[in-house]
Amino acid sequence: MRSLFFLLSGENPTLPASELEALLQAEGYSYRNLRRSGQLVRVDAAHECVPAVVVRSAYVKEGCLELAKAEGDWKQLIKEIEKTSFDGSLPPGSTIAVRATGTGEVRIDVPRAEREVGASLLNNVGDLRVRLDNPSHRLRVVCGEGFSLIGLVLGQRRGKEFYGRRACRRPFFLPTALQPKFARCMVNMARVSRGDSLLDPFTGTGSLLVEAGLIGCRAVGLELKHWICRGALKNLGHYLTDYDSPIVADARRAPLRFGWDAIVTDPPYGRSSTTLGLSPERLLEEFLPEAYGCLRLGGYVCMTVPHEMGLEEVAAGFGYQLVERHTIFIHDRLTRKLLVLRKR
Repeated sequence: MRSLFFLLSGENPTLPASELEALLQAEGYSYRNLRRSGQLVRVDAAHECVPAVVVRSAYVKEGCLELAKAEGDWKQLIKEIEKTSFDGSLPPGSTIAVRATGTGEVRIDVPRAEREVGASLLNNVGDLRVRLDNPSHRLRVVCGEGFSLIGLVLGQRRGKEFYGRRACRRPFFLPTALQPKFARCMVNMARVSRGDSLLDPFTGTGSLLVEAGLIGCRAVGLELKHWICRGALKNLGHYLTDYDSPIVADARRAPLRFGWDAIVTDPPYGRSSTTLGLSPERLLEEFLPEAYGCLRLGGYVCMTVPHEMGLEEVAAGFGYQLVERHTIFIHDRLTRKLLVLRKR
C-alpha cells in the first residue's frame, strides 16, 4: 500500500468522501487509515486505484501519490522536499507543473507557493524542467490546518464531463429529472462494478440508467407511464450503445427476477410526481419489501426520500441495514435524504 490523497468537490459536506470510500469498495481495493480534512481525504491503498476511482466518480476531482509531507505550511514543506529522495517518481528528464491549493478554511498565496515549491524541486532533484503546458508529471501541493503535502497526480477528472448530459440538454426532459453528477454518485454509492446488475424501479427520464450504463452495469428500469417510458428510451439511446428498454410496470408488483446486485432509485414524491394516488410514505412502504425480495444477499439500495420521512425505521423492520445517510439540500423549500441500505 502507498500513501495517497484525493481532492474532493465541496458540493456537499459528507457525500464526496463517502462516494470515494464506496468506490474503493466497489472496485475491490483494500485500504486503511482513511482520514478526512476539509475537501481532502488521505488513505493508504494501492496506487493503481487512483485512475479507477477518479474516472467513474462524481465528486472526486483528483487523486495523488503522496511524495512528502510537513507539519506546517508550504514553507515547511520546502524543507521536507530538500530532504526527500524522489527516485522513481520524478525520473531524469521529467517536465513538471506544480499546482497548489488550500483545503478547509486554509487560504494560501497560490502563485508564490507554486513558484517557490517548483524552484525547490528544480534545485533538489536532478534534470527537471518546468513545463506548464502538457508536462510529463503534474504535482499537487495541498495545505491544510497544520499540515502540507505534495503529491504526484495520478488521476484527474475532466472538468465538463457531466455538462453534456445535464437534464435540460437530453432528448427527453422533465423538471423532476436528476442531474447526471448526482445520479452518478447514487450509482457509485450502491457499490456496483462493471457487469453488475442494477434496477431502477422508478425510472423517470432514465438518469440513473444512463450513468449506470456508462460505467458498464447491466441496468434495467421500470416506469408506470408509457409516455415517460418512451422518453427514457430516447435518452438511453442517445448516450448508450448497449442498453435494455425500460419496462412499463408498477414497482410494487413487477414480475422481476431475483438476485439483483443493487437497486438505485429516486422515487416519486411532491406535487409534480405521480404516486399512484398514494402518499409517498405508503408507496415506499409497499415498495421496500418487494425490493428486498429481488435483491441478492449483501446487495445495496441507494435511494432518495424527503428529509422529513422516517424511512430508516421502516426499512429496518423489513430487514435492511442502514449503511449511511446524507442530507441533500436542493433549494429553500426542498431538502432530501440519500439513504444507503444493505440486505442482510
